[in-house]
Amino acid sequence: MLMALSLLHGGPSPQCLSLFTYNVMCNGTSTSLKPSVSDVTDLEIRSALERKLNAESIEMFTGLIATPPVDVLLGLAGYTKPVRTLTDKADIVDAICSFYCVGRMGAAWNDFLDGLETCGLRTLMRRHEALFKPVFVMEMEEDRITPQKVLAFFKVAYVSERGSNTRQLQQSAVTFWRDFVEDCEGKHVASFQKWVG
Repeated sequence: MLMALSLLHGGPSPQCLSLFTYNVMCNGTSTSLKPSVSDVTDLEIRSALERKLNAESIEMFTGLIATPPVDVLLGLAGYTKPVRTLTDKADIVDAICSFYCVGRMGAAWNDFLDGLETCGLRTLMRRHEALFKPVFVMEMEEDRITPQKVLAFFKVAYVSERGSNTRQLQQSAVTFWRDFVEDCEGKHVASFQKWVG
């Protein structure tokens, strides 16, 4: 409810939901909205699911589903069908993805959706799904960190008097910092040690 009231009064947009979660929020759960492995945010669970999808034999697959965290998630998801063939792996992975992305949220998700009904916000979202998408989902290009965004996080506050030697050192440090940030654009900085040593 607080989020809905904040948005209705011009507050900041949350931009914290995945595209799948936003689609479920607008359209509800249905058979047409199925999460994929990429919608699973926990990296350990996602990599375990990817290993299961890539299993080449039934023995390898059954061995993988008997290990944590997948065995626990299967139990929580209520999946009880026996595994007989490799074609069953898609059903198992779908069940885990659905449970992880939708089922486990349960009452908290319903409370969140009820709060969005405040002043009819969720109804508006359903009618104008594309307009509300940037409010709740951050686009990947906007998510990219640029040198301008990094530099905007910092405000230079000189503590020394103009013309002093210390001030000149501070100005040099600021210049080097800005150059470093600009030089990092498009590069993967492997370690801090590389730059200091």
